Amino acid sequence: MRLRWPHRRRPGRQAVRFGLFNTFSPQFYAEAVEPTLSYLAQKLPGYSFEIKYLEAADAERSLSDGSVDFFIAPSGIYGILIHSVGIRH
Repeated sequence: MRLRWPHRRRPGRQAVRFGLFNTFSPQFYAEAVEPTLSYLAQKLPGYSFEIKYLEAADAERSLSDGSVDFFIAPSGIYGILIHSVGIRH
């Protein structure tokens, strides 16, 4: 499932990168992620919001190297990554 959300960076806007663990249902993207990003874009016009889809193999690396600012994943994945990467809620 890929969001219809635009992925290109807008000039002059600070990028905020969301890492989405790619196991959620299509309904979750349509009903939660897209409306949230639309709301943020409306309320924070100085920022550009980007999405990076993360598979299990890249989640730890992307969090460790700072290539995402926020991470959305099932709770069990957080439990694992809290110990291996040191992420926080």
